[in-house]
Amino acid sequence: MSARIATAEPLNLASAIIREPLVVSVETTAIDAIAQMSGVRAICDARQPDGSQLDRILHEARSSCVLVVDGDRLAGILTERDVVRLSAE
Repeated sequence: MSARIATAEPLNLASAIIREPLVVSVETTAIDAIAQMSGVRAICDARQPDGSQLDRILHEARSSCVLVVDGDRLAGILTERDVVRLSAE
């Protein structure tokens, strides 16, 4: 049995890109970065209670990670999964 691969239309790929991701500096504490992630989700939920499904998905995606930068260079990424792992430790 062969695996069926769905092809994505260019429009769908373009809409999957988060144009304004959360960004913090390397000096930002993990707690502050997590607070920003939570804050975006809370603001988005309050503003878009009846928004489209795509809007909700994009807001969730934006709040699911934080890019960590050192000047103009990407130093890392903090994801929801990292938050769960840190909480468990």
